[in-house]
Amino acid sequence: MAKEITPKEAKELLKKGAILLDVRTYKEFEEKHIEGSILIPLHELEKRITELLKYKNKLILCICRRGNRSKIACEILEKFGFNVYNIKGGITNW
Repeated sequence: MAKEITPKEAKELLKKGAILLDVRTYKEFEEKHIEGSILIPLHELEKRITELLKYKNKLILCICRRGNRSKIACEILEKFGFNVYNIKGGITNW
């Protein structure tokens, strides 16, 4: 079960070195994204998990448009042993 945090809490964790993972589509990311975020669309996440191994010892914050896809992303990442939080309300609430 993915742990959830508010956008305000996420912003504080980012200042402390957390990683922001955007799991929306390329098109959504092009339209609007948070500076410094890493884009790996949800449908590609398991295939591209090795790209995140260098962040295994960091906190990863997952974001999508409203929080549904990022919740699934958190569950996938937890299976691989990552420490993750889902950002409630996604980029819509950011």
